[in-house]
Amino acid sequence: MKRILNYWETIITSAVIAYGCFCPNPQITLPSVAFADKWVHSLLFVILAGVLTYNMVRDSVSGWRLWCWGIILPTLFGGLVEVMQHYFFYPRTGDWFDFLADFVGAIIGVTLVIMEQKLWKMFTT
Repeated sequence: MKRILNYWETIITSAVIAYGCFCPNPQITLPSVAFADKWVHSLLFVILAGVLTYNMVRDSVSGWRLWCWGIILPTLFGGLVEVMQHYFFYPRTGDWFDFLADFVGAIIGVTLVIMEQKLWKMFTT
């Protein structure tokens, strides 16, 4: 249980994203940019994967496990959200391109945190 509580930031971030994805009638007006909703999905999953990766670094996870879990877990969460939207949260719908945007966001989020950690070590040693 204590180990799960080490990831409280990730849990809260996931809950906020889930709430935003499941609310029946979001009152947010997206800008008139092409694929604006996909950009939003990518940004949300950059944040989720970044928070998760930061939590894993703090928990001494490194190497390929950091990359794999940092990408796989947010992507699975994104897939679950899309399936649940499709089957349980009408009028919301599941979308493969939202899932792809979640995956791309997860890759970017993990990459940014790992780059930040390397830069931090470089400038503090």
